[in-house]
Amino acid sequence: QKNEMGSPLRSLYNRPFRSGILEDFVSARGILRAWSQLSGRDADGICVKDIAQFAYAGDTAALRAFEATGEAFAEGAAPLLAELGIERIVFSGQISRSFSLLEGAVVRGLGKDIAVSVSPDIQQSVFSGLSAAINDIINT
Repeated sequence: QKNEMGSPLRSLYNRPFRSGILEDFVSARGILRAWSQLSGRDADGICVKDIAQFAYAGDTAALRAFEATGEAFAEGAAPLLAELGIERIVFSGQISRSFSLLEGAVVRGLGKDIAVSVSPDIQQSVFSGLSAAINDIINT
């Protein structure tokens, strides 16, 4: 579902959520903030890839940060998905590289009526989207 400019008809990232917008909680900065709060450590010099490695090694704070991110995504996205009758959501982009760490929380939060998957080619999805946007601009 696209608007006249070829962008998503309804965006998730800027939906009001808790004390800000959904992207504040479901993004690299959201994961970093959650991990910092849960671990009591400063996130300076740490990236999401580091936190994912901590989680895969069994670090409780890192695991919980990803779980909290999945819970926030499901809580924030579910109303819009229901409103639009969306039955499948496909994750792509950098966060998809660590999707297994938040998948359980996303699936539990969205329920059995919404299929959840990850794009098989994360990088190609980005280029496909850019290509489609450029083609839309050229053809208008």
